[in-house]
Amino acid sequence: MLGLFASLVLSIWGLVKKRPSLPCALAGLVVLTCSIPAGLHAWGESQSILWTAIYLLTAVVGGASFLRQIILARKGSGAPLIMQAICLLLIPMTAFGGIISCKGWQMDYGKPAAQFHQESLLEKGKPYIGRKITVKGKVERVDTSNPKAAWVYLDGGIRCNFEDFAIMAKSNKVGETVYVDGFLRSCEPGDILIKPALNRDPKAPFSPQ
Repeated sequence: MLGLFASLVLSIWGLVKKRPSLPCALAGLVVLTCSIPAGLHAWGESQSILWTAIYLLTAVVGGASFLRQIILARKGSGAPLIMQAICLLLIPMTAFGGIISCKGWQMDYGKPAAQFHQESLLEKGKPYIGRKITVKGKVERVDTSNPKAAWVYLDGGIRCNFEDFAIMAKSNKVGETVYVDGFLRSCEPGDILIKPALNRDPKAPFSPQ
């Protein structure tokens, strides 16, 4: 988080700096590639106009800072910077390849195929195995003993694997009602598994089956 904030500060500095700077160019690229998927998540999950606008603004700042450094390098004697900046253009392509294969992008950023109260998931969930769903349920227990495999258990035998999002898993308190997004992997009596799973904004639309 501190690194992203530092990148944003460097990106803003890159908008006013009069000489080309590789750190500013790199920071702008990092801000741009992080802000776009974050904005998609803000819009797709919670329909938040405010946060979508904030992420869009930071993406514009990052992109403008990066392009400005390229322009400054072309006008001056920054040939080495140009060469390095061209190489940096490969970063979004690499990041995109990583994003679409990672669990964060797997969560799809879009609307779930179906939404359920915990009581109805076992009965109605089987047609949605392998697809993204939302379940609303009461937290039975939380297990973060393995930071690479954090679990949140809901009433009704529903296991939600938050994988390495241990901090998010810990935010779920026993006895409280939460909304969880994730891919339904199995839906049998005593074996209801959602993996990977993330908390859903409680203010986001919820239309249960």
